[in-house]
Amino acid sequence: MEAINYLTDAKGQKKAIVIDLDELKRSGQTGHDAFLYLQEELEDLIDLELTKNEETVPWETVKQQLKQDGLLD
Repeated sequence: MEAINYLTDAKGQKKAIVIDLDELKRSGQTGHDAFLYLQEELEDLIDLELTKNEETVPWETVKQQLKQDGLLD
């Protein structure tokens, strides 16, 4: 979303989020809808930041395990 920008430290690490209220208005989001939209966006950003170093598992491996467990045809 264009209304959300980051402040970074000298090493380029994200340290804060700045919300451009003018851009938020232009997006058509107002009042409670804008709050809910920003809340969802911020939750997504936080989740991404907290999990960025987690190990990933290839989809084929997950699919095979689900089939073995009888949870997928």
